[in-house]
This record gives sequence, structure tokens and C-alpha cells, in this order.
Amino acid sequence: MAAGQRDIPVLLQPGSGATVRAPGEFMYLAFADREILAIVTGQDGTQSRLKMVTGDFTKPAGGIEEVELVNPDPDNACAVTVIIGAGEFDRKIIQGEVTITPGIRGADGQFVDDTRSTVRLRVALGNITPQWGSRDFPSKNDKVLWRPRRLWPPEGYYFFRDPYLGSV
Repeated sequence: MAAGQRDIPVLLQPGSGATVRAPGEFMYLAFADREILAIVTGQDGTQSRLKMVTGDFTKPAGGIEEVELVNPDPDNACAVTVIIGAGEFDRKIIQGEVTITPGIRGADGQFVDDTRSTVRLRVALGNITPQWGSRDFPSKNDKVLWRPRRLWPPEGYYFFRDPYLGSV
């Protein structure tokens, strides 16, 4: 950043504005999270109203004496950073869209679509037989305890498998 240029951060309250008194030749809107209104008063007394978004630049013929930044949103505050200064200012902002195509590029350079999200899985677990016993939950954080089957258990949740009647 050359001499005579400065970053000025401002938080604009909903539906209101803030005046920045900083003489210069140009104004660059480095950041604004939405479109704002800038009322620029020149050193020669002229005024211009500009709608600005991040990356906009203005260099009025009469210079800049002060700028009133207005947040048009009546519900949300707006963070703004302006650069006001004299001399030249080189603007470098890259804007655009990024499109992502999921896939895999092999060692030979060939691109293959990524189908991992559409793979169906079937599992055969084999013959699983339930165990005799009880499952007791003494506390939410304790380990599960297996005990031999009792006729009148004092507490817990119990699951039985009777070899003659099946699971109950």
C-alpha cells in the first residue's frame, strides 16, 4: 500500500450510516458484506451518491473530503472496510464460481466418476444364535453385565431364549 492510503473499518448499524472524514483522491471498498450506499462529498463541495459492493472503486474529479456510508438493511448490521487515499491504487480481486466434480484421476491421467456414495452393501452374517442369560444395565455409563438366568431378577432388562419355546 502506497503512502497516503489507509484502511478504515466501520460497523454500520441497521438502517443508519456513519461519516468518514478522510480527504483523498479515491475510495476503494475493500469489504462489505452487502451492497451499501456511499454519499461522497468532494473537496470542491460536490456530492455524488453511489451504490457500492466489495471491489468497487471511485475517483471523483473533485477529490474526496468526506464519505457517508449508509447501510440500507433495516434489520442487520454491516461490516465495511474502505480504503481512502491519494495517488494510484491497483485493484486485484478475483471473483467467480467453483464447480466440483467428484471423481478420481488415475496414474494414467484418466478421470473416473466417484461412485462411492451410490454403492449398495449386502452382508450375510451367517447363523447367529442368542445366548442364554440376562442383560443388566445397572447404570447408564457402566458396562453391560451378563449373568446366568434367574427366575426373579432384582433389576435390569432381561432377554431369555428358552430352548423349547424359542425367544420370549
